[in-house]
Parts: sequence; structure tokens; C-alpha cells
Amino acid sequence: MINIIFPILIVLLSTQVSFAASPDDMIDAFKKDQRVQEEIHKVRSSTRGTHEEIQVVDLGGSCGFVGCYRYSLVIMRITRKGTNPQTGTVLARVEELKGQIRKIELVEIVPKAIDGGIKKETK
Repeated sequence: MINIIFPILIVLLSTQVSFAASPDDMIDAFKKDQRVQEEIHKVRSSTRGTHEEIQVVDLGGSCGFVGCYRYSLVIMRITRKGTNPQTGTVLARVEELKGQIRKIELVEIVPKAIDGGIKKETK
């Protein structure tokens, strides 16, 4: 009997089961975050956007003895279509541990200068 139970216990203890949050869970947490809601409101007001699209991009993570963690970037684009189209973006880094959303941080992207941000030397 012990010859059967011991190998089964070894297999069960050595396999890693990931209870990862789905992209929909990350989007829901993103939309519910107060700071994200404020930023979405600002972008909607400035672009007067009517078309919205949300994506989740996995940035990385790993699994260990304690469980798995993952970092993802949630991107919301708000666009106004027409003759003078405008697009605004709200970005947040979402941290997940053992299938639970632990932290949401807004990400700010500063655009480069039109010349690519390259400073020319003058003599």
C-alpha cells in the first residue's frame, strides 16, 4: 500500500498548479481601481473619445515553491474618430500572486521629441 501512496504523493507535491488570473480578471481590477478611473475620466474628457479598446500584455513572472506571480500591462486606448482623430491611452502595471491581483500601478509614458530626442552637438 505504501508503495502506491508514496509515488502519488511525490507527483502531487512536485507538480506546480497555476491558478492564474484571467485577462478578464485583470481588466476588471484595472477598471475598478480609483486612480485608473480618474485617469480614464481625464483621457475621455480630453479626447472626447467614443471608441475604447483594452489589451492585456504579459510582461513576465515566474513560479517557485510558494506559488506563481506575474506582471502584466493593461492598456486602454480611447479614440475619437473623424476628421481630427485623437487617441489617449491609460496604462497600468498589474501584479498578480497566486491568482490574486495584488497591486495596480499607473504607468506614465513621456513622448520623445519629434527629432527622436537626439541632441545635436554644436561647435
